[in-house]
Amino acid sequence: MISNSMERFKKETAYKLSIIDIIRGKFIKFEDRSYVITPFGLNINRARIFGIIVDKKIFKQDQNEENIDIAKKDYGYLIIDDGTETIRIKMWAEDIDKHKLHDLNIGENLDVIGKVREYNEEIYIMPELIHKISNPNWELLRELEKKELKKLFKNKKIVNKVNIPKILEENVTTRSLSDEKKSEKVDFNGLNKIKIKDLTPTSRKINLIGKIIETEEIRQTSNNNKVMNALLGDETGSVFLTIWNENIEKTKKGESYLIINGYMSSFQTKLYLNIGKYGEFKISNEKIKEVNADNNISLSSS
Repeated sequence: MISNSMERFKKETAYKLSIIDIIRGKFIKFEDRSYVITPFGLNINRARIFGIIVDKKIFKQDQNEENIDIAKKDYGYLIIDDGTETIRIKMWAEDIDKHKLHDLNIGENLDVIGKVREYNEEIYIMPELIHKISNPNWELLRELEKKELKKLFKNKKIVNKVNIPKILEENVTTRSLSDEKKSEKVDFNGLNKIKIKDLTPTSRKINLIGKIIETEEIRQTSNNNKVMNALLGDETGSVFLTIWNENIEKTKKGESYLIINGYMSSFQTKLYLNIGKYGEFKISNEKIKEVNADNNISLSSS
């Protein structure tokens, strides 16, 4: 389906990338063209990403979302997580029906092709094609494809049509993604941790310690992933925590856990703390003795 449909899009290559390559890129906008310079120096206007739906919203006419003027037309979005970062997939009016947004569900894996755009300093994707993934081996294949792309670009077998401005070339292309990851290696004993009361809807790279106060029933998604919500607390407040697959087995009520590289998302007006593919969820040596369950920041956002 995807291979046949892609014949319609001849303008520019939709490069297969990790979301982190897009989010950490530098967005450049000219009158006639806009693009992102990835951390490894590739200029992209269109991208192809694979990931799991972690959030979904649909707004009808005259129902405004903060910072976005959608008073005159319907608006919706998905938040996709590929384990490296999250990105918003935005749709307006007829695109909501075209891409069957109402039929897409949290926990499903997607293959998305679209244009990379920016608004209010947020890089997002305006979709051209959205396809549900059912192949269980897609993730392994994607990792191999992304490694091959970076190797081809490094060996100069891929040449961009647009020159990188000199000042951006110096700031962006001299640092590879692997260099950034090296600089982010964390000493677990010296983590810069945050308290739950200080979490916001846009918080990323979250490191914190919290105690499991309550757990809900385990649910199974349509693609056989297991997911469970829990209430996590510290002395400053509490927050809903979304736990997937193998992390569910190590979750015990009353135990304290160290979360590394988490991020916040929202669903049905509530905030959730999430653990990405490259996040950590482990029993903490430092124990939380008292929790403030009354200050639930997930509910205070609704």
